[in-house]
Parts: sequence; C-alpha cells; structure tokens
Amino acid sequence: PSSRTVESMSLGETHASNWAGNLRYSADGVAEPVTVKDVIKVVRGVQRAHGLGTKHCFNSLADTTGTHVLVQRMDKILGLKVRDAAHATVHCEAGVSYGVLGPWLHSRGWALHNLASLPHISVVGACITATHGSGLGNGNLATAVSGFELVTASGELESFSLEKDPKRFQEALIMAGSLGIVTSVSLDVEPTYQVIQTVYSPVPMAALLEA
Repeated sequence: PSSRTVESMSLGETHASNWAGNLRYSADGVAEPVTVKDVIKVVRGVQRAHGLGTKHCFNSLADTTGTHVLVQRMDKILGLKVRDAAHATVHCEAGVSYGVLGPWLHSRGWALHNLASLPHISVVGACITATHGSGLGNGNLATAVSGFELVTASGELESFSLEKDPKRFQEALIMAGSLGIVTSVSLDVEPTYQVIQTVYSPVPMAALLEA
C-alpha cells in the first residue's frame, strides 16, 4: 500500500521519552498518521489521544495515558499564496519543521518573521504553545499564524481563520493540544532578508562588568 494510507500507521508502541530524555511518557500506544483521514480514524478509535510533535517539551504538557498521535510524518508543505510583493501565506502540514520550512521559503524569496531556537522543532508545536523566537521587537512564533485546522476529540475536522473569525481564532490558537490535534497551519510570511551578526571579541571582563 501507499505510504500515505491508514495501513502505514504503527500502533501499539510506547514512546520512551521526550527529546531531552528527562521525561518518560505515560502513553499506552502511538499512532503515526500521514493524512488527515488517518488522524480522524485514530481519534475515533481510541478512548483518549493527544498530539505529539518533535517531543521538545520538557514537562508533561504533551503527555497522555492514552494514545500519542505523532504528526511527524505529516510533513508536506502544501502551498504558497502570494498576495502582493510584500505579503504571502504558506500552508503546511503539522509535521513540518522550521529547518525544512525556512530554506523552502528562502528559495522562493520569502521568510518567516522569526524562527525557533533549533531547526528540528515543529512549526505547529511551537505555535500552539506560544514559543518565543528572538529579538525584542518580534512577536512570538504564534503571531505568524493566520489559520489552522484540527481534529477534535469527537473526530471532527475544524477550521480556524484569523480573517473570517478573529475572536474564535484567538481563543483557540494557544491551546497546547487541549482542543484537539492540529493537522495543518497557515503562516504569514514576508520577503526574504539577511540577518546581521555583530561579534565583539575579545571583551575584557572589566568592560562587561561596567556595562
């Protein structure tokens, strides 16, 4: 069968721990969907489920005693919609990481306004937990989101749009998996740019203390 079918999901395994190895998960099984239909089938077939991205959370926020739904195989960038020379929106599946999305956008002349601290971190996981990026003037990573889709606990696919229903969108975005399993996200992007790094070396200890 195709790699993007329900049959390709693996069930019954137990994830050992998070990325750092400091937290052992309590899940009694794991599903690895590759399509939205897969996610819906898993959610409707188990008593309890929780989405899991790149396992970069250092506490039990993403843990469950039910089934972990690992979204890393949902890793397609679905498209780029250019509105004008300064504004565009990229749509991608839940398993896409910043290390994949950044170069993909750059090759097309676009960029995110901010990035995660590590390239392997999933875009969706960072956004629904309001993860910080860098820079005093930049919003956190969730501020790039303009829309997303999730599968609810009842197995229904719901859409959220900042443009169509901003109140509903804002209430649901930073939900850390509590409302369902996010399957895709839309991010506003801007024209690509260069980042300047200024390094001062060597800096005497006395100068640091005075600063």
